[in-house]
Amino acid sequence: MSEQSWFEMGYMVVGGTLIGYVIFNLGVQRIGASQTSIYLNLTPIVTSLLSVILYGADMTWSLLLGLVLVLTGVCLANISTQKNTRVGKAPASAKS
Repeated sequence: MSEQSWFEMGYMVVGGTLIGYVIFNLGVQRIGASQTSIYLNLTPIVTSLLSVILYGADMTWSLLLGLVLVLTGVCLANISTQKNTRVGKAPASAKS
């Protein structure tokens, strides 16, 4: 394997796995599991943007549309959760 391949593999192990799980667990402790899981949808956005920045991947219309749709979904989920919290209702995911 090339030196770059070893670096990329090391980054995936440390950055993508170890640091990712630590940050996720801190998020669960601070804002709860259901709210934290909403932010997992941002993983493909970060990955796509890093591939464009670091590797010069093409920013296609379908990629851009996907990024917009994911960000819209995360925003809508957060707005819904905030409204339920202010009114005193439990989020839909917390109902039995």
